[in-house]
Amino acid sequence: MAQEVIATSGMFGTHSTGSLSITIGETMTETATSNSGILTQGFQQNYESILALPENEIDAILLYPNPFTTHFFVEGDFEEGARIFIYDVSFRLIEQKTLNSGPTCQMDIGDKASSEYFIYLSQPDQLPRFIGKLIHTIP
Repeated sequence: MAQEVIATSGMFGTHSTGSLSITIGETMTETATSNSGILTQGFQQNYESILALPENEIDAILLYPNPFTTHFFVEGDFEEGARIFIYDVSFRLIEQKTLNSGPTCQMDIGDKASSEYFIYLSQPDQLPRFIGKLIHTIP
């Protein structure tokens, strides 16, 4: 039996660097259907526990264009010494670069294989965080 959830609440959001889907609900165990209706059994929860970060704690980072052929841009408010790390689908480090002091930095990896790449940002005194996935296509 596959895991399923009856959604009672949730949200879906998109950004230029990806999307996020949150579902709050009940785990289903069995559904019975007849001419008079549908009965779905599940586990009842009497409260919802939601953990979230205030929106102002996450700075917007833009990666564009996606897909790209030779280079892409990273745009955001970066601290002095911030670094970008690019990993391939095998999580091998392909490229790293210290960002310029301006709000936009160009990354050129046109000589790398056409593939998906995972982009991480490391700011001083912070752990690296995932900021997006880009697709490198043949020019």
